[in-house]
Formats: sequence, C-alpha cells, structure tokens
Amino acid sequence: IRNNENGAAELNAVRDRVGMPHVEANLDNILKERLLELVWEGWRRQDLIRFGKYTKAYDQRTPIDNENTGFTTVFPIPQKCLDLNKKLKQNSGYE
Repeated sequence: IRNNENGAAELNAVRDRVGMPHVEANLDNILKERLLELVWEGWRRQDLIRFGKYTKAYDQRTPIDNENTGFTTVFPIPQKCLDLNKKLKQNSGYE
C-alpha cells in the first residue's frame, strides 16, 4: 500500500483463512488486521509507532504531556548506563 501497490490479495488471503469478509486494503484496515492477528505477539506498540498513531489518543489511552514531540517512541537510557558512559546523552523528554 505504501508503495502504491494494491495489497488487497494479501490482506484478504489472511481474512479468508478464518472466513472473514473481504475489506479494502488501506493502512487503517491493515493496522486493524495486525491487531487481530498479532494480539499476543507484542507488536502493537511498534505498529502504532510505524503507522504514526502511538502518540495520539486511541482506545482508552490519552496522550501524556509533551507527547506530541514523539519522545515516547523511544525508551529512556538507564541511569546506570549514563553513569558508565559519559558520552551517552539521555533521550529527549527524559532529562
């Protein structure tokens, strides 16, 4: 889809496997399908980041202060690591 190709065959092949009706292949439907298929696999956070939706409100989650800067898409560097390597700089938003 992101390469201006039609992903309907691939998306609907996954849905055919379990008898679900076909849907239009677009980014929103692909994200929804990945939620259904990979619910216990630990991919949701990365999917939301990749689809540009992680820092927005979704489901029952509300954004935290300054999250619009995107700082929550990376993790803070542990203080022990910062103490051991003085060349490291804490990720923005966690200072």
